[in-house]
Amino acid sequence: LRQLIDRGAMFQSGEVRDVVGELEKLSAAGEVIELEPWRKRLLASLEQADRRREHEARRQAILESLRELGYEAREGMQTALVHGGRLLLQKPGQDEYAVEFVADAGLDKIQTAMVRFAGEEQMSEQQRLRDREEEERWCGEHGHLRRKLEERGWDSALIMQRPAGEHPVRV
Repeated sequence: LRQLIDRGAMFQSGEVRDVVGELEKLSAAGEVIELEPWRKRLLASLEQADRRREHEARRQAILESLRELGYEAREGMQTALVHGGRLLLQKPGQDEYAVEFVADAGLDKIQTAMVRFAGEEQMSEQQRLRDREEEERWCGEHGHLRRKLEERGWDSALIMQRPAGEHPVRV
């Protein structure tokens, strides 16, 4: 019983802390109990805490790497990768364009796309060229992002990349 308590005592996770608290109460009561169910419960809690910690480390690596490239989360969007899996990022002073990030629950796969803020979707040839320039700029920065993530210990591989201008930028 003491080994189980010691194993979980260093974790601050709510569920792990709850299991350790219950184990300490059982230890103080001096009752003879079957330890296997408690061991399984503690191990499951520890695994869940590890997954949450890894998820947060990935999220921080992504956001820090993007900050280093000059991007800032729009007001209120800082926790979007945790809650909804979506994040809009812009560079300071860049009001017309943003990069949208969509991530799966584990942050193992990330999809990015340019977004243009405009009152109407109608597009001139000049706007089409500007959209393409912004997409090309982002494609270059995407490579820098991948390298920064790799520097932080996260594997990065492209699954699919569309050439800039292949599809209209979403308005």
